[in-house]
Parts: sequence; C-alpha cells; structure tokens
Amino acid sequence: MCGIIAVIDTNRVPIAREALWNSIQSMHHRGPDGQNIWINPTGTVGLGHARLSIIDLSGGTQPLINERAGCVAVVNGEFYDYEKTRSQLQSEGFTFKTQSDSEILIHLWEKYGTECVHHLRGEFAFALWDYRKEVLFVARDRFGIKPLYYTNQNGRWIFASEVKAIKALGVPIEFNDLSVQLAFTYGLNDTQTLFNGISQLAPGHLMVISGKNVNSRKYWDFNYPEQGHTSNMAFEEAKEEVQRLLLESVALRLRADVSVGIYLSGGLDSSAVAGMAVSLGGKTKKAYTIAFNDERYDEARLASETAQHLGIPITVLNVSEADIADNFFQAIAKCEGIIENPAPVAKFLLSRMVYNHGEKVVLTGEGSDEIFGGYPHFRQDMFLNNKHGQLKADIEDFEQKMVASNSLTSGALLGDFSSPSVAEFDASLGFTPMIYKTIGASIPLVFPLFKENKTQPSKRDQLAKLFLNSFDIPNQLKNRDAMHASMYLWSKTFLCNRLLRSYGDGMEMGHSIEGRVPFLDHHLVEFVSQLPVHYKAKGVTDKFILREAAKPYLAATIFAREKYPFAAPPVAAVKNGKLMQLLVDTLNSDSVAQISILNRDTCKRVASLLASTKGTQSKAMEIIALRIASLVAIQESLIS
Repeated sequence: MCGIIAVIDTNRVPIAREALWNSIQSMHHRGPDGQNIWINPTGTVGLGHARLSIIDLSGGTQPLINERAGCVAVVNGEFYDYEKTRSQLQSEGFTFKTQSDSEILIHLWEKYGTECVHHLRGEFAFALWDYRKEVLFVARDRFGIKPLYYTNQNGRWIFASEVKAIKALGVPIEFNDLSVQLAFTYGLNDTQTLFNGISQLAPGHLMVISGKNVNSRKYWDFNYPEQGHTSNMAFEEAKEEVQRLLLESVALRLRADVSVGIYLSGGLDSSAVAGMAVSLGGKTKKAYTIAFNDERYDEARLASETAQHLGIPITVLNVSEADIADNFFQAIAKCEGIIENPAPVAKFLLSRMVYNHGEKVVLTGEGSDEIFGGYPHFRQDMFLNNKHGQLKADIEDFEQKMVASNSLTSGALLGDFSSPSVAEFDASLGFTPMIYKTIGASIPLVFPLFKENKTQPSKRDQLAKLFLNSFDIPNQLKNRDAMHASMYLWSKTFLCNRLLRSYGDGMEMGHSIEGRVPFLDHHLVEFVSQLPVHYKAKGVTDKFILREAAKPYLAATIFAREKYPFAAPPVAAVKNGKLMQLLVDTLNSDSVAQISILNRDTCKRVASLLASTKGTQSKAMEIIALRIASLVAIQESLIS
C-alpha cells in the first residue's frame, strides 16, 4: 500500500511544486520507501506517490510514466492475479518497463479506457493522467479498502489517500456539522466525510475529468438478488465453491516480494485465513495477536492454540489501558476518524510491533461478517423477517440462545423501540433494521451533545430521511431480503468508514503495514451475495456456510466457537485508570469549545457520568466519550 496525490487545475493555474512535495511528505508513513512527484510542463497537473515497496522492490518506483501510452499513473494498493493480465497484454504486443503489478493499469487503460476497472482485482485507489487526451482518470476499489478523498477548490481538483495531504496543499479543514451528527448516529455514507468540502470517491466508483467536464459513475455494487431470486445451488455445492474461492483469494494475497504475516485473533475469520494460508505452503507464516488483561476480551490464548494447531510461530503483544491512553491521540491522527471502542488503538500498537519485526504485509479477517451476515443484528433481522429454512424451535428462542451463548454481543440484541426514525425506515425499506432501531433509541441521548443553533428540531426529525436518501433504494434495497438490505446499508457505512479506514487502513498504514483482506475479493463476494440467507445463518450459528467451508482448516475449538467481537476492555474496567482520566480530562478541556457543534456543558456531564455510572449507562457514556475525544484529537491534529 502507498499514499497518492493527484491535482488538476481546470483553470490552468500552475501548481506549486513545493506544496505538492509537502503534500506527499505528509503521508510518509504510508510510503517510507520512497517519495516522488511529477508535474506536467504547464504545471497544471501534478501526481505524487509515497511508496511502500511490496512487488518489484527495485523497479516499481512511481509515478509510472509510459511515453507510448502517453500516461502517468500513481497507484495505492495491489492488483491481484496481475501476472495473468500482464501475460495476456504482452501476447497482444504491449511492453512493460517494470515487474510491478501497478503497471498493468496503464495498458488496460490503453485497451479498454474506463472499462479497465472491470479487469482489476484487488484493493486499490489510483489516478491516471492521459496527457494526449488531457484526461484525469481516478477510481477506487469495490469495497473501499483503500481510501480516496477529494475536493474541488474553485476548479482545482485534489485527490489524496488522506485528508492531511489535502490540508498540506493549503486547503482549510473544518468539521461539517451535519456530518458530525450523522457520524454520531446513523453513520456517514460512502461519499461523506467529517469535513466541509471534502468527499470520498465512493467504493466501486470512478471519475473522469476532462477540461471543465467531470463525470463520476458506479462500476460495481453488491447487487443482492430480489426476494425469491436467490441462487438455488445445493448447500454442499455452494459450500465447496465458497471454499474454492476463499482459498484462491488467500493464495493471491500471499503473492509478495516480502514476507506476509497474519493478524490472528481467537475468531473464525482470521483463523480460517491462517489455516488456508498455511495449507498453501511456501514460506513459514508468522502470526501476531493482542493480549488484554481482562480475560473476557483476551483472545491471545485461543490465537496461540490456533497457531500451535497450524504449526506456525506467534508473537503476542500485551496492551494495557495505559498503553491505549498514551497512544490514543496519535492513532486518531493517523486514521482521521472517530472510534467507539479502544480496540483500534490496540491495532495501531500491534501494527507498530509488526513493523518493528520487519514485516510489511499482513493478512486480516475483516469483511467476513459483512458478507456472511456475522453480526447478531443481521441474524435478528433475518429471524424477524424471513424464517425460511430455519427450524421452528430456533425461531422461538433465538434471542435467548444468543444472549446465553455470547454475553459480549447481548447489547446488540435489543428489542423494538419507539422512535421517529423507525417510521422513515419502515416507509423506505418496508422494515427497520435492528441496528437502526437501536440507534434511533439512542438519539435522545446523543442530540444534547450538539448546540441547539447547530441542530434545528426539523433537522433532527429529518436526519433519518437524509441518511436514507443517500442510497439507491429502488435498485439496491427494495424487495430485498431484510438481512441482505441490512448488510448492504452496513457495508456502505460502517464497513468502509469505520472497519476499513478507522480500524484497518488508518491503524495499519500508520506504521507502514499493508493489510490484505481475503474475504473482500469481489469474485467471492459476488458468489456469496446470491446465496439465500439461511445458508449464511442457521439457528444461532453465525456464518454457517463459511464455518462449514473452513472446517478442514480450523481447530475444533474455533469451529464450535460463536462470534465474539474484537473489542478492548471497557474504559471503566480499570478504576481510576489512565484511559478513563484521559477521556475525562479531554471532555472537560478547552479543546471541546473549539468544536463549534459541541455543547460544552453536556460534554462535561458526559465526563462526570463516565466516571460515576455503571452497567448499560456506563457503556453508553463510554461510546459517546470516545467519539468526542476522537473529534478533539482530529481537531488538534488536522484542523487547528
């Protein structure tokens, strides 16, 4: 993975070389192995690249320049199975200067134009300038694994892997009040950011800029089938295909000119990836995991058992709440987003350790819950709205069994709520996903955080409608199974914004670690998306078809274990702890007053309640406190 920047001034105002250089240097952590910039002769187009060398260590320097094609390109990410594409292009007369996977982009552009995205497999964000056609072409991978932010400053378009790189070009950064409200409630969609005038290129989208003409369009989506049109493939056949596709995905992501490690927890997802990676042979794989002092949240023992079962070494990093406190602000500065549990900071520390061990690439288990319906609220949506393929006994006592078998997820299994937002979801989707019932019930608790002049009553009432209006409901959500609709909304919000950026890319690339996610291979996802929901959840068994497909690669304890979320112990677990004190001090600080939307008095009350309450209210206060502290960290690192 790398960091990229692309600038085009449609008013033909020259770009300052020093500013472009400063911009790419602000992402040095994304590419410590080399930084380069390129500016066209008129100074109106500039590209920059900070390189983390993974493929073709000596010859893959970027920007890539190809005189025959008349193109210059910068790529962040990986194109998998590129050898096959490269061989085909060579047979057609295209010549290559490097052994880099990135170079296939230029010749695919020559051959297919913007349709080249359909021939790319992997996680990527790129910018390509065709100086003969005077066209800037940018695109982002199908799931948003790699970030790509952009802004239009009076005709000057800027694209970058991180917001801080946009700031380095002199663009003022400030919070957007509505975005903050959405981030604290329903979530940002896949085009929004926390900041005024800064957007994301949505996953599965491309953009072309030619002179004053700007065209953005979607080239991929999940496309869940309408009800009654799911695949009729027999379960055993489908299981074998899931196994084949996941093995293929893991194999492709082991391709590197450096060693590839594995982030291993005590859960099904990372254990399945590790088991398959080991079965594929090659270099000895090394595993890495986190240990917490609280045994309810510590999975190091299970991860170590899996590593022993697979015969691979494992390194355990012990993370205390004091470690999280000491690194909280630094971690948030790298991911540029809010968090709601301390676990991402632990991931930040794990990435630092892995970097210090000389690793550059790790396989991770993210994305599995989103495509196989692993979260409890997905399964609750299924049981409430589609009982086909389920046993009557399982339907009747689903919630009781889930709570009894996994106390850590019981907070997600909540009953029906009376909320104004529910009516909006019912009207738009025909039902309200359980996660949004939970969010709707929390809104009266959240909105006092915001100043009244920033949140007019009408805006509060319309927040759910504003959220829903940003999705393609007729073509992607209407007449879909409730579980699939919930999975779609989650993937377009929390997956790309929180899991892949704040928990993944930000914390990994903060220490120059490339995270590869085998579950988010579009060949696998396209197949799984068409399967009926009762293949994905069977009674209280989550990710049923994945569990069966991965069984040959799992230790028995992991195969039988229900899903546990990757989470750090609650802040209140350590009485008078350093992390608790950090949050209390932050919420009481003058820094809160610098964030215009926040009501300072309410933030102080949250600080008081955080230190004094217990149980469910304490959990709610912790989530709110971490969100506020995240905003303060962003304010101090990116805005002030």
